[in-house]
Amino acid sequence: MRMIQLAALASLLFLISPLHAMSQETVVTGVRGDTVYINFQAVQTQGNWSYIPLNLPGTPDINQTAVLRVLHTFETHMSYDIISFQVQYRNLGYDRGGSMPPYTSGIWVHHKTKPKSQHME
Repeated sequence: MRMIQLAALASLLFLISPLHAMSQETVVTGVRGDTVYINFQAVQTQGNWSYIPLNLPGTPDINQTAVLRVLHTFETHMSYDIISFQVQYRNLGYDRGGSMPPYTSGIWVHHKTKPKSQHME
């Protein structure tokens, strides 16, 4: 019986590991209650577009505190005005009996540079 449980666990880890192997980069270095620890070195920016990798288990509604804090901090400390954003996530049919759990990958952000008078010092 123990061998069957270990085999089931190993197969589950095999299914989940490719999901986490897609990208280990994240801007969220920790979450404790309403406190979200953020490191923006993983953000990729080209012109007026940025991708903010989150790589958090669960759907965006479960990760709403982290998503909103990251967006607020990005706009406040990166000298950008956010025009629009889209949260990227994977559900992979989990709600219909799929084997991989939901996963919030990151945030696509369209932004413009703040006027110099509004930059934080």
